Amino acid sequence: DDRILYMQLRGTSHNKSLIQVYAPTSASTEEELEGFYQKLQNVIDKCPSSDVKLIMGDFNAKVGQMADNCERGNIGNFGLGEQNDRGQQL
Repeated sequence: DDRILYMQLRGTSHNKSLIQVYAPTSASTEEELEGFYQKLQNVIDKCPSSDVKLIMGDFNAKVGQMADNCERGNIGNFGLGEQNDRGQQL
């Protein structure tokens, strides 16, 4: 996929699944964003459960501090600024 790269590194004690992403920008439609997150979830689901998973990249989101209406935040109260809709969706 042109937005998701998956690589598995085999190790002696455990394997690592690396996922590099570039999410659609704010100019994209909700359908494009939903499709991206569905593809990402499919890649994550295909990773062996015993692998250490590292997901990184540009999600085009502001995670900021945890919003009041969120059950749990991405980084808790340690973020900078305010969380936007894409940060909440992430």
